[in-house]
Parts: sequence; structure tokens; C-alpha cells
Amino acid sequence: MAEFQQALERDPDCAGAYAGLAYAYRALAAVDRALALDPDLAEAHVARGWIQLWYDWDWDAAEASFRRALELDPGLAEAHFGLGNLYMHTGRMDQARAPLRQALALDPLSPLFNAIGGWVIAGPDQPSHHLDRALELDPDYFLGWVMRAGVRQRAGDAAGALADLEQARRLCGDCSHALTILGRLHAAQGRTEDARALLARMQARRQAGYWPASSLAALHVALDERDAALDLLEQAWAERDTRMAFLLLDRPVRWAGLEQAPRFQALQARLRLPVAGTEPATGRTASADTSAPDRDGR
Repeated sequence: MAEFQQALERDPDCAGAYAGLAYAYRALAAVDRALALDPDLAEAHVARGWIQLWYDWDWDAAEASFRRALELDPGLAEAHFGLGNLYMHTGRMDQARAPLRQALALDPLSPLFNAIGGWVIAGPDQPSHHLDRALELDPDYFLGWVMRAGVRQRAGDAAGALADLEQARRLCGDCSHALTILGRLHAAQGRTEDARALLARMQARRQAGYWPASSLAALHVALDERDAALDLLEQAWAERDTRMAFLLLDRPVRWAGLEQAPRFQALQARLRLPVAGTEPATGRTASADTSAPDRDGR
């Protein structure tokens, strides 16, 4: 959380840093209180692991927390799921499949586990039966619609992808995750004016209040405006944008074309993530536009 404080020192009017700091402090205080009452509460260690993953970007600490939860309760599906996500975020996709498979086996009725776990286990380009199952369990699960849109887009079904994204947008109240992917779809289809209209909406919302800089950066990449994208990614770092935890997962699609840029590689180094071309082979990499949104669904 020191980075939130540093962001406020550089920009005392940074609303995003205030919001992130408040959320992180509240969450951490609750976890600390829970562990003070019961140091062996596995669920509290899982919660701490998510804070370390999403807000601290401390991969080693997050892994230790998820592993401690599993030591205390090997049957806790959320702990397996957290460990699998930690592996995904740090480029260890082959290692991610086993804990995600275990989470799904322990809780087969979870839309989240079906969507993300099933997608990673099967591979992002496989038929979307796991996403269909997630939406069968919860038709209002917006992330399932987002992820199925990605599968349809890669299969060449642009109309189906657009329909799924429109449904996701309605369900999540025009959250940044859905709007960003919708804008990227417009740009990929050559509908530049529609993509720019969405970008203008996002810029207006950022000026009026908090809106993640990473979302704007993704649309600038889709519009082949790389310098603007890099400027915004550096702002996202300074503002502690939780989407930065997805930098490696997002790299193949959302940040395509930036991999060799020194500024992008510097961001990866700050996050202690492998630079493109240097990571070990870890199997198929998740597609950025079907990865989960941050913890606030933004």
C-alpha cells in the first residue's frame, strides 16, 4: 500500500489512489482482525492472498498465503482457485491447471470456477461449453458473457461476440471491463468511429471521477496509438490500477505491439514479471480480453 501513498505524494488529487488506499486498508484491517481472532482461519489467509495479489502485486506473499490456507483446509475450493490465479498472473499456466481443476471439482456449481477454471483447463480457443455451463448456473454473470464473446470473436462470429458483449455491458452497468472489450471489438472490425466514441465516453468518465487508466490504454492500443497507451499504462502504475496485476495475462492481446517497447518492459520489471521472449515455456497463454476483471468489476 506504500505505492498508493507515493501516488498521492505525486498527485494529491488522485481519486483512484484514495479509493484504492481506502479499500485496501479496510480489507486488510478486516483480514488482520480475523487472523487475530483465529490464526488458523483458512478463509482469512485466502482473503489476504487476494489483497497481496490484486493490490500489493506481491506474488511470493500471495502464493504463501494461498498455500497456508491449503495447509489448514485442503478442501477449501477458494484456496485452490486463488493459487491457480496466482500461477496465471505470473505466467505459469501449466501449473495453474491443477489447482483450478481441483477448485472446480470441489465446487462444480460455481459460475466463476466454471468460467475461469474451465476456460484455462480446456484452453481459450476450445468450444465454450464451460462458459455455457457458467451462464446456465447464473444467466446474469456478466463475465461469462464477456468470455464467451472472446471465444466467438476468435471463431469468426463477430455478430455473436457483439451480442454477448452488449449483454455483458447491460448486466455490469457499463463497467470498464465490458466497455473496453467492446471498444476493442469495434476497432478490430474497422468501426473506428464507434471505438473512438467509446473512448470519448471513458475519457469523460475519468475526468468526472475515477476510471481506470488501463481501460483507456487498451483502446489506444486497438487504435494503434501506442505512445498514448504507454503514457496511460504508466499512469495506471502510479494510480495502483488493479488491472496492472493482469499485465502478463493481458500482454498477448490487449497489449499486443507493446511487448518490445522499453517503457512497457520497464513496467514488467517493476511488477517482477517476465519480459516477452524471456519467460520459460508454460503452455498456452490466456487471452487478455477473456481474463477476469479486477476485484471491483471495473
